[in-house]
Amino acid sequence: MPLPPTPGEASTESPAEDAPGDGELSGSENIDLPEVVEEAEEISELEVELRAFFQELIDAGVEPSAFMDDPRWEDISERAVAEGLETWPILLQMTAMG
Repeated sequence: MPLPPTPGEASTESPAEDAPGDGELSGSENIDLPEVVEEAEEISELEVELRAFFQELIDAGVEPSAFMDDPRWEDISERAVAEGLETWPILLQMTAMG
């Protein structure tokens, strides 16, 4: 492989030799990339209900530490445990955004 010309030295290679060969891409070719499809995160009906419950209390100005005093909390919490739904990360996420 020949060395590249030094500054001020003219190249003796012809343009045909600089052209990419088979399998190589030049900088001016367009490449079709696959379309990026964001997966919509599926959430359960219980999570939707839990988020609505938290949002209702947030909108009412209830302090997050008092959410457990709401009579609806016990039922939602028990169903979340049975379904394996972590309630605290959701609560922390929602209260940190506000």
